[in-house]
Amino acid sequence: MKHSVKLKKDKCFGCTVCIKQCPTQAIRVYGGKSEIIDSRCIDCGECVRICPNKSRYNKTDNLEKINDYKIKAAIVSPVIYGQFDDLLDIETALDAVLSLGFDHVFETSIGADIYAKSAREYIDKEEKSGGRKVISSSCPVVLRLIQTYYPDLIENIIPLKTPDEITAQIVRDKLSKELNVNKNDIGVFLITPCPAQLMNVKSPIGYKTSDINGVISFLDVFAKMKKYVSSMPEKTMSKSLSSAYGIGWFNVRGQTRALEQDNHLVVDGINNVRDALDQFENDKFKGLKFFEGVACRGGCCGGVLSFENTYVAKNRIDNFIARYIKEGKEVMDISSLVDKKCWRFDEEIKEYDVNKLDNDMGEALKKYNLIEEVASELPGLDCGSCGCPTCHALAEDIVKGYASEFDCIFIMRTKLNLANREERE
Repeated sequence: MKHSVKLKKDKCFGCTVCIKQCPTQAIRVYGGKSEIIDSRCIDCGECVRICPNKSRYNKTDNLEKINDYKIKAAIVSPVIYGQFDDLLDIETALDAVLSLGFDHVFETSIGADIYAKSAREYIDKEEKSGGRKVISSSCPVVLRLIQTYYPDLIENIIPLKTPDEITAQIVRDKLSKELNVNKNDIGVFLITPCPAQLMNVKSPIGYKTSDINGVISFLDVFAKMKKYVSSMPEKTMSKSLSSAYGIGWFNVRGQTRALEQDNHLVVDGINNVRDALDQFENDKFKGLKFFEGVACRGGCCGGVLSFENTYVAKNRIDNFIARYIKEGKEVMDISSLVDKKCWRFDEEIKEYDVNKLDNDMGEALKKYNLIEEVASELPGLDCGSCGCPTCHALAEDIVKGYASEFDCIFIMRTKLNLANREERE
């Protein structure tokens, strides 16, 4: 898997702050440096957000990559509208994207409107058949979390591609037809605050290949866009096709609002989502129809690749939403697009088993029993001093040969005290 999270080793001092915040226990600190277990990482970016030494960072595609294509198209999240304190209209932000070297720019809110219409139809069909409560597939982090840690809930996921992916598909088809060019000559690049999008493009869930050619961090282009926005251009070249619901989709509760769902649950923050999925899996939410889970607090505005404070950005976007509602632009007319295209997954989501101990069931059972035996001998304090998030995680690493019982400072101290006592005697 190609993860976006990277480590600057010279800045990592092995403080272990990250191992406690990682929602999937994907981080270890051995040899004084932080390491990520690739199979456990879901690219939520929490380690980047909380690292006190800024040793963790997200690596996305360089802007120069757009020059590999004859036609350069950008798709942008409405989150960018909340990043500028002097933005008067959405069109100016879209023009700022064009100033980066793109030929065309489109808003992912288009895909959000399409997702909303398709999802409403899917939910209504499930309800009429007395079917299951459903989970949004819009957040790639939550989608990967379910695939990896809650496989029993895979069947509850709405089988639709993300709004970003839907938008990319529309853009590629539209430009190919209008410009009479081969689809492969069109480079579609997503400008986003979400660190998980790179992994989602390289290793899609629910479909074979992505229509997105590259993922560019909003932080990497913010300065150039800010300079353009601050120049206060008198005229704009772009035209926004967004609706109020499409813009609001990427704020927390935006999905529920667009889907017009009453029996719903909205949870933001990846650790909060984990707690909610634990209860969801145990059938604690009676009467629930729709679950909106977003990894970042506040929705995509809280993405680790955002520049502005989450709540300031959210408030600015809410102002644009209010303006669009006042102008009668609550919903975009996308009926023709929905009728002509299918946005559903084209392959089954398979469980990704990170806890697999061995291909042989007999050996796996032996290792499991050994892990439990080792764990019972550890203090159970989950202090993190060993470089593992929990004592049980240390026991697992010991059995796998990645660690030693002497990584536990309490065991080491006990052994040393015993050795000193024996020496004195």
